[in-house]
Amino acid sequence: MGDSSKKTWTASLSGDFVLNFPIYVGCSYGLFTKSGELGQTFWPPHPLPVPDKERYELKRQWDVWWNDIVMHKSQSKTQGFRYSPGMGLADQQFSDLEGDLLRQACVDSWPVFNRWWNMPAGGQIAMYYWESVPRIERYMQKLEQLHGGLKSSLSLVVDLIYTGLDAPIEPEEGYLIIPVDGPHLLKEEWWLKTLSRYFSD
Repeated sequence: MGDSSKKTWTASLSGDFVLNFPIYVGCSYGLFTKSGELGQTFWPPHPLPVPDKERYELKRQWDVWWNDIVMHKSQSKTQGFRYSPGMGLADQQFSDLEGDLLRQACVDSWPVFNRWWNMPAGGQIAMYYWESVPRIERYMQKLEQLHGGLKSSLSLVVDLIYTGLDAPIEPEEGYLIIPVDGPHLLKEEWWLKTLSRYFSD
């Protein structure tokens, strides 16, 4: 018989539109700026002109929206993801979103994003490729050789976004959001350091 006390792990990577569409909206209206050596890619390359006063308010509304979606995605790690009022995903008029500026920005951005996302060589197909890039099983095997075993069973969920962040974020333990336009997704050293926290010293 096998050791029933041995800690197990699973990992899932996804690059769906739920996070990528808000990032696209933010990039389209210049809500992100390049910063540092790992500055984000502009996507699309030429942000739409927005008066400074409106951009400030749009950014405030966008921040609330983004944080709400990330919170729901974090909860879905254990509860299963469901669209909720206020997430802006109920219909293509984004009628459940708070904030007129944000709602109109989403309405205006959705047709272009949706067309690109569903092209034969578009965003969704590209994300299928990026989902297969990290060699998480190999990283876990290396760490098991170094540390012996996990502290506790691990269910790792990774959401991929095109850009918008300088570096990965971890809204809660076991849930990562990683931009594919930076070096982290391809950097074994970063993965080993990130995953090592789940192993016994």
